[in-house]
Amino acid sequence: SVTAWLERQFDIVVPESKELIDQALTSWGGDVASGALLVGSTIAGSIIAFLTIMLVTYYLLAAGPKFRASICRYLTPARQSEVLRLWDITQTKVSDFISTRVVLAAVATVVTAVFLVVLDTPYALPLALFTGLVSQFVPTVGTYIGGALPIVVALTSQGATQAVIILAFIVAYQQVENLWLAPKISAKALEMNPAISFVVVLAFGAVFGPLGAFLGLPIAATIQAVATTYLRRHELVESTRGPGGGYS
Repeated sequence: SVTAWLERQFDIVVPESKELIDQALTSWGGDVASGALLVGSTIAGSIIAFLTIMLVTYYLLAAGPKFRASICRYLTPARQSEVLRLWDITQTKVSDFISTRVVLAAVATVVTAVFLVVLDTPYALPLALFTGLVSQFVPTVGTYIGGALPIVVALTSQGATQAVIILAFIVAYQQVENLWLAPKISAKALEMNPAISFVVVLAFGAVFGPLGAFLGLPIAATIQAVATTYLRRHELVESTRGPGGGYS
């Protein structure tokens, strides 16, 4: 009916749908095919990488003691003690770092879920869980990826106002987490000064990119633990500067 109306009103001939499809395939078929191939290869590569990481993790956990023993066989007894001590320190700090990520993900999930429930956003709990996990375990851009999904859901189901409110909430919560919550939790779990934790993430992220921002804390905590173990500490001397006359 629309085709007949257009032809009568404007004295034109509207091509048939088959001709339009053939023309579209001729003009953009290559771009569409290459784009689909790129997306497919990216998804397949991500799945393969994830399975590889899981497989390596499983074998390291299952054969960890044997792997450590095979390395120590090539070392003298004194060197074996040092390697085992460094191994334990590194393992402890990495596990503490993973624990901090889990705690931060849980806090982000709960806070986001409460906020989305208050806004009456559909699928509040799964959206909050997605936001919490992605924001903590995807380096640097995880917060934006995790926050994009609830924004899109709110935009399509509730309107632009709710989407803007959720965007403002995600930005505000990210600032609170980066400047206060994450340094506090990292300081307790990794035994690092909150200011040092914050600076380490910025420095490693600037030098090594997203992966450096993610791995900066466990690396710095391991270095600090090794230094504490091997470096000699001394008593603090009394200071005459300022009120009190000494260190706190």
